[in-house]
Amino acid sequence: MKLLVLSKDERRTLREMGIFHSHPRTRMRAQGILRLSQGLTLQQTADEFMVHLSSVEQWRQRWNRLGLAGLYEGRRTDARRNGQSNRDKRYASWRSLTVEWQQPCCVTSGSAKRRYRLARAPSNAISRK
Repeated sequence: MKLLVLSKDERRTLREMGIFHSHPRTRMRAQGILRLSQGLTLQQTADEFMVHLSSVEQWRQRWNRLGLAGLYEGRRTDARRNGQSNRDKRYASWRSLTVEWQQPCCVTSGSAKRRYRLARAPSNAISRK
């Protein structure tokens, strides 16, 4: 593998970024690129940072292609599809329920036991966006 050659400014920027950047994965990538420039192999770097070899290769490729911008995270995929996650869908179904008051059914020791029931709200009661 060809040695990664960095300028003095790049080394200084990566060193500072590896210490002070607010995002831990970006710090790790910056430190990884520095270690590659010091002559470590991809496997040695992967072992040092406890990541997969392909991750370090991606860091190197992105550094060669994009420079400093390649160390930042792009969009991450998550469970959201079509604008709503399953949790949002569950919340929406609970939100459409209302609590209706019923008269106390009995009185015991001075405290009233009350029954509540969940009922579907009228469709015009909740405005959905």
